[in-house]
Amino acid sequence: MSLYETELGKKQAELDFLRSQINPHFLYNTLESIKDIALEKQVPEIAGMSDALGKLFRYNVKGENIVPLSRELEITMAYLEIQESRFPGKLETICSIREETRSVPVMKFLLQPLVENAVFHGIEPASRKGTLFIGARLQGDRLLITIQDDGIGIPEDTFAQLQERLADIGIINTYSEQHVGILNVAHRILLNYGPGYGLTLDSIQGEGTRILLTLPADGAASLS
Repeated sequence: MSLYETELGKKQAELDFLRSQINPHFLYNTLESIKDIALEKQVPEIAGMSDALGKLFRYNVKGENIVPLSRELEITMAYLEIQESRFPGKLETICSIREETRSVPVMKFLLQPLVENAVFHGIEPASRKGTLFIGARLQGDRLLITIQDDGIGIPEDTFAQLQERLADIGIINTYSEQHVGILNVAHRILLNYGPGYGLTLDSIQGEGTRILLTLPADGAASLS
């Protein structure tokens, strides 16, 4: 086996590991949400949550690793439907998706882990209603995706640690449970698209967090 094939196999194994790490984390949170509502009241929202969860299960088990951005957005909105049922009146979502971005191929489960992070660690702990913004646009040969919340933000010491790990994202660290989504996605972008693409993070405690994803506009992946 050539050195190139060995490195390719190593990259694919790392990607598979990172994907397997994110899915149980999300499913656990979702099932907890369903349980909470079921204990509190028997209402039609449970059916809607179950339907949305079914979409996510089916999406997860399908074989393709690259999907159009429109499909990734659809699944992310199914996830948000679950969270809006869990926190009635707590969350408002604003989307600004340029039409030309919808057909761009992206990694599966690119957005949902980041949106989950914004909801659970930014908006949910806040004492007020929160707003989540999801935007996508093309800039030259790059696809830029923004995920921004106006929640509680990230504490300064935690933010500093995250920035250190993002700067050294080429090494798989033992990711903390609290921010596994951010670090996981950043590592997958590096493995799938190579240097020059990635994730940048800005956060102000008490004001919110902004994540910017930079991806190739043609969807070209280093594993293709």
